[in-house]
Amino acid sequence: MNDLLVLFLTQLAGQSPLLLAYLVGIVLALAFRPRYPRPCAFTLAAMGLLVLTLLGQTLLGAYVVYRGAGLTWEAGKVGRVLMVNTLAGSLIRALALGLLLAAVFVGREPDGGG
Repeated sequence: MNDLLVLFLTQLAGQSPLLLAYLVGIVLALAFRPRYPRPCAFTLAAMGLLVLTLLGQTLLGAYVVYRGAGLTWEAGKVGRVLMVNTLAGSLIRALALGLLLAAVFVGREPDGGG
């Protein structure tokens, strides 16, 4: 098997609890969509972003480590690419968190209590 694929799958195995939680979120949002369409749309968007970010960051990280270790990339270049990868992932996860917060609060009626 390709070394890059093995490295990707090994890193992905460490992320499997998160991936499973995101997939459960997608299933729940699809199940409750007829009853709560707007919150579920926000939840689906957030979970989709989180799944794509997890897969993308893991793949890019594995590629950079594989490429940096196997070829001519200097340590500084590997570090910069990994830093940008981490920053981009953090920004996307922050956006997904915002979508989840919107899902929680969208369409809520005030309770009228004091």
